[in-house]
Amino acid sequence: MSRWTLPVETFDPFRLWLHRPLIDLGPAPAAPSFLVRAIELDYRSMIEQVSGPRIQISISPSFRDALAAAVGRPEFAVRTCGALPEALRTERWSTLCDLVESWSALPREQRVRVCWTLAKLGLYDDILTLVPEIPIAAIEHDEPGAALAYLRAWARSKKWLDNEEDGFSIGEFAAIALNAPPGITRIDAAYEMVRQHAKHSGAVAECVRWQTVHLAAIESATDLDDHTRALMLSRYHRVGAFIPQFRGDAAAVDADMTRAEELARSAHRNDPGQAIAADEMLYAALESRIKEALWIRDTTLALDRADEYIALSPSSARGYMHRAEVLFRAGQWTRCRTDCMEAARLAPPHADEALFLLGQCYEKEDSPDEAIGAYLNVLRTDPLAISAAERLVELAQRHARPALRDWVTGYTGHLLSLEPVESWPAPYRDLPAPQPTA
Repeated sequence: MSRWTLPVETFDPFRLWLHRPLIDLGPAPAAPSFLVRAIELDYRSMIEQVSGPRIQISISPSFRDALAAAVGRPEFAVRTCGALPEALRTERWSTLCDLVESWSALPREQRVRVCWTLAKLGLYDDILTLVPEIPIAAIEHDEPGAALAYLRAWARSKKWLDNEEDGFSIGEFAAIALNAPPGITRIDAAYEMVRQHAKHSGAVAECVRWQTVHLAAIESATDLDDHTRALMLSRYHRVGAFIPQFRGDAAAVDADMTRAEELARSAHRNDPGQAIAADEMLYAALESRIKEALWIRDTTLALDRADEYIALSPSSARGYMHRAEVLFRAGQWTRCRTDCMEAARLAPPHADEALFLLGQCYEKEDSPDEAIGAYLNVLRTDPLAISAAERLVELAQRHARPALRDWVTGYTGHLLSLEPVESWPAPYRDLPAPQPTA
């Protein structure tokens, strides 16, 4: 009997097929999401022991839990590659385990490639076990030392955001940005300093300071090929657009974002790896441009950008979720519902968000029973979703659903009694309105 010859009721075969490399490094679908493409590129680089294009998209540690739950296979919710039972390992997963186990014998360049594969799989615990704290002298010495320090800082930051790691400081990236040899790692660390300040502190002066370091890092990396340089500059302008956005300067935001988009479109696509990396950078730029269009309250422009965004990665829930949010703002409830259902079907991520927005659409359409069903599905996906529980309380009271009212009132009280999980500051979600231009 095949290891996957199981009754269909025990798992979701569609989501398993769609996300298979994320689950156990099994075969990828014909048109995978960028999350899956990222794994495929880094795994190939690791096996062939060659440098290749790396795309920036990543997952949180808890994503593995959500994915295992979504496919109905909780045994795949592992945080280290060795924790997966041998009977469930694919040949490629076993190869990764063998490399982790032989870590001390690996060349340092190969250690970096192994850690990138682990990072793309969300196996950050393995990285923190394998890579000790790297002293400044080792960061200064060569690219592998700097890269391993970066990967350790990246793993700690991802776990910190999931409330699984204490004591992380963005100073860990600063040490790399200031001390790594000229090259990709110095650029990545400087970019991360701008992004972290924009996302979590809102300190515009710090964003400006580190954006200067960021540009200097790109300019000092004289060995970058034209393709990589274009992508690094695209990312530079994209993250830099936060600075004028915090000031309400819509024209300057448009200038930065237009340049970011142009650079991503113009990057060489001479081979499949280059094409994936360039498309993924354009994907990130279009995502920011959707948000920019919503910021200036232009839903028509946001929809145009969302359409292209989905076309770049039609198997990803993220695009449908972004378009659904635009459609909701535009009051197009039927189209919004369609995108919500597709996002929920392709998820994770975004299943709970899609189902909640679906419930909101049904409420707008005065369809309480359908809204109740959507909110109950939110709670199946995320039992701690207090907003869905609160909407159910109101709907049950307003539409005389006594059994539901009694249950959800008690359940909501239980949720409110729980100690809240610390949420990190997100100033980029509360930006000032754009200022009128002359």
